[in-house]
Amino acid sequence: MRVLTFGSKGLAGRYILSELLKKGNQVTAFVRNRDRIDSTLLNSSNLTVIEGDILTKNDLERAVTSWATHGKFDVVISSINEGLDIKLNLQSKGTRFILEVFNAIADTGKKPRFMIFAGAGMLDVNNGENPKQLWKHTAEYPAMYRAVSDEHEIIYNMLQQEKDLEWTLLCPPNITDESADGKFIVSKNSFPRGKRDIKAGNLAQFIVDEITARQFIHQRVGIGNIEEN
Repeated sequence: MRVLTFGSKGLAGRYILSELLKKGNQVTAFVRNRDRIDSTLLNSSNLTVIEGDILTKNDLERAVTSWATHGKFDVVISSINEGLDIKLNLQSKGTRFILEVFNAIADTGKKPRFMIFAGAGMLDVNNGENPKQLWKHTAEYPAMYRAVSDEHEIIYNMLQQEKDLEWTLLCPPNITDESADGKFIVSKNSFPRGKRDIKAGNLAQFIVDEITARQFIHQRVGIGNIEEN
């Protein structure tokens, strides 16, 4: 598979990039500074690095249309974020620009599949009254996450308005800097019955496997480590 990634220097992004290359995918990583990528990965013959700014549309166009040189992308994965201190609206603005570029090149053929990160606040909860209420809209949702969750809801709304785009909204809980052990559970659109955290390695493993499994097209993904007794 030919994959374009955004956010490969972040916690989840590092694991995703490593897993993609391990599975033999041809990866183009869009980053602000190539020196932030692990040097062992930079030596991979399957990795191309494009430097640029996610909020500069010309840079995004250059990345998305680089398929003319490296082969058209099958999948685009975005794990960009700016943490809890929302100042630039990095995720929603960057996503809007990416979608605009997708639409601008739509006449060249099928759009690539788009897998993008949100958070667990975008999953449905069953409170006994409205089983499809988003967790972020409940009184129990932590106030510290509300600003970033608002960004995620903007992204979700944008995806739902897209035509002819295969999208998957990844909604992990707290991500920990741990390697994969394969002990995790996933669910469509709601919380799985697992812990409210996920190892970055497990998350990356799921994402890369889902590229070919295609079980979550036009779905939100809940994921968590399996609770051990």
